[in-house]
Amino acid sequence: MLKSELKAGNEYAFREKRVAGDPLARIRLIEHIRGNKWKAQWIDTHPGLVDYVTTAQILVPWKEHKLFLQEKTDFARLREYNSIHGYEGSSPVSEALQQVFESGGEGISYDRGILRTTRDWLNRLRTRCQLPEYTLKWPAFAGRDGVLHLPHDQAAELARSFCMVEPAPVLIAIEATERNWSMDVARPGHEYLIPLLNQY
Repeated sequence: MLKSELKAGNEYAFREKRVAGDPLARIRLIEHIRGNKWKAQWIDTHPGLVDYVTTAQILVPWKEHKLFLQEKTDFARLREYNSIHGYEGSSPVSEALQQVFESGGEGISYDRGILRTTRDWLNRLRTRCQLPEYTLKWPAFAGRDGVLHLPHDQAAELARSFCMVEPAPVLIAIEATERNWSMDVARPGHEYLIPLLNQY
């Protein structure tokens, strides 16, 4: 959490070690000391204990801790699904998907096999692709902030539809980049770009 979001007197979920799976403790912030240091009182695991914590160890308001843990589980399941269903981090397909969604609008991003967007932005893009409104399909999920997270195969299906209906925005960006890199490769000393150009 950001320091500006924390308030003395409120209860938060705290993790002593910043490692996934480390148990959460329930704490109440007593006062801000300086910088990112807070004085806090433990409520459950060590009732009454008062100690100092850092902002980085405070994850979410306590009332949101179950949603926070569920979101972590959903992300792990989505990554596992992607690895089973053919996602490769630095493949030409992943590079192409990133390029397509950069061309599709600012409300959508694709990174590391996960498409992130709001339902409104997604449905706008689906309308442009002449597709029906999106229905959440496993293992896609909506995060605590309402942002949808879709797996690699659903992202690829949407990108394919977008490219069939509106190829120009995607091709213009790709061709301009390829042209610039081709000119760079032709200059002495820039031969190291040839493998990147070939992959791109």
